[in-house]
Amino acid sequence: MINSHVAQAFAVRPGIHSLLDMARTVFAESTEAVHEIAEKYKEQYELPGLKLQYNITNGFYLQLSMKELGDSPMTSLFCQIARKGKNLRYTTPELISKNIKNTEAFEECLILTETVLEVVAAELLILSLFPVRSHCL
Repeated sequence: MINSHVAQAFAVRPGIHSLLDMARTVFAESTEAVHEIAEKYKEQYELPGLKLQYNITNGFYLQLSMKELGDSPMTSLFCQIARKGKNLRYTTPELISKNIKNTEAFEECLILTETVLEVVAAELLILSLFPVRSHCL
């Protein structure tokens, strides 16, 4: 699911629209920042099984088995906690903040991609209605 989600942001090749290129850079950097947070938590709280997950509804969230969690001090950071089988799904204020930035950057990519594709579609329509003919001398 995430691959098709990201593919939408990169539907137009780089170099066509400079603002789209910048928006994609911001999107990529914010996605990287989310992954860095998860890695930081893994190391800081010694939780090797901590997983960064994603879905379109919730964005990025963390998942950890109840067994591994034990009485980790990380639990004081949890918010939006949900139990799924033997696992906990949750987020943190820091991850929420990064998720918001990531979602905004992605939405900007989609808006700019749509704009570029509309221009291309309009140009194709004009060319189909008024084909360019070569003139013979």
